[in-house]
Amino acid sequence: PGGSGAVVCLGDTYIPEVCNGKDDNCNGVTDEGFELVGYKCKPVGSKCSSGLYQCSANAMKCLGTLCSASCVASGSQTVADTCGP
Repeated sequence: PGGSGAVVCLGDTYIPEVCNGKDDNCNGVTDEGFELVGYKCKPVGSKCSSGLYQCSANAMKCLGTLCSASCVASGSQTVADTCGP
């Protein structure tokens, strides 16, 4: 209530769990089904050499964190850049 962003559990109302750092379905577990969040991944179609599974727009996505060596060598991005397609 009051716009705090907290999930309010009301009786037997079922709300599906989404990847957002909250316990949407009120079962005492946050983001179940999204256990890979925080683990390394390889973003598809990206110049990134590695990424991490992260919650984005209520879904788990592999988002790039480091530009590959060839990307840095080409001068198109630095390691600190987010890696785009």
